[in-house]
Amino acid sequence: MPTCPTCSTTKPREAFAVDRSKASGHKSACKLCDAASSRAYDAAHLDARRARQRAAGRRRRA
Repeated sequence: MPTCPTCSTTKPREAFAVDRSKASGHKSACKLCDAASSRAYDAAHLDARRARQRAAGRRRRA
């Protein structure tokens, strides 16, 4: 059973998302920690994402 480096908890293999680029075939962080990290990144970069979406909308309408 692998240990998540983020929360330092030992969890079953099913608690880790599949990542074929890794030797183990799974991500190193558990699904819960990975989701929390994604939410934090999205919140920190919200303005940039909205700007890209606005620009794409303008290009489609033009």
